[in-house]
Amino acid sequence: VGRGAVGRGVAWVGGGGPGAVQGVPVAAGAAQVAAAGAAQAVAEAVPGRADEVAGLVAAALDSQAAARARSSVGALREVPFAFRHEEAIVEGFIDLVIPTARGVEIVDWKTDDVPRAGVDERLAGYRVQAGLYARGLGEATGLEVERITYVFVRAGLERSPGEPGELVALALAAV
Repeated sequence: VGRGAVGRGVAWVGGGGPGAVQGVPVAAGAAQVAAAGAAQAVAEAVPGRADEVAGLVAAALDSQAAARARSSVGALREVPFAFRHEEAIVEGFIDLVIPTARGVEIVDWKTDDVPRAGVDERLAGYRVQAGLYARGLGEATGLEVERITYVFVRAGLERSPGEPGELVALALAAV
């Protein structure tokens, strides 16, 4: 990927199919963003909403997390993970992984249509997901997950659901 990119599976707009901005680098210019917005709007069967989709892509690229990815060396998107916990196999993809001084940061893009005042309440619903991401990435790489960041694109806010170790414990108790 080189210098990171905006992630795969978020329902940007439309009637239920997963949206994607798979090939948009975090350093994408306006023309790339507009093209990605148009393509994704067609893929979601809402071609009349291309400007809205492009706006969401642009907002994601304007986030502090995207800036951290642009300034890092080795940011990766769509990072797969899998692990076994007791009888369960847990697998998934992490939108963006950014190297840090002591390990890695996990970034998840959210396009939830939630007002700024409701972001913290919505974030609480992602704590188990965050813990599963941290466990999976830590186990796969042996690196410390230093931070987990959820970027609520529509609200323009970044939040952490908590300390990675505590989130892992919560998630494993839920599996």
